[in-house]
Amino acid sequence: TDVVSAFAPGAGDKPRIDPALVAWLRRNEERLFMSVITALELEAGLLKLGRISPGARHERLSTWFSTVLTFYAERVLPLDLRVA
Repeated sequence: TDVVSAFAPGAGDKPRIDPALVAWLRRNEERLFMSVITALELEAGLLKLGRISPGARHERLSTWFSTVLTFYAERVLPLDLRVA
């Protein structure tokens, strides 16, 4: 969740992303997966933000999250009893 959210728009208050990490992610992006738990955590954060501070930032992050979900659409790892 931390790595994905580090790329969210308006993340200027967060530490700078290591260029080596960015390069590695770009080289491997087609082989990367996202956990459904990560999606849940990001969505929960967006829902909370929408309740306490609706507006342009929430809309921008919601659009970004939608893009992330589209990018990983076929590569979201499910959680079931076997995995849990």
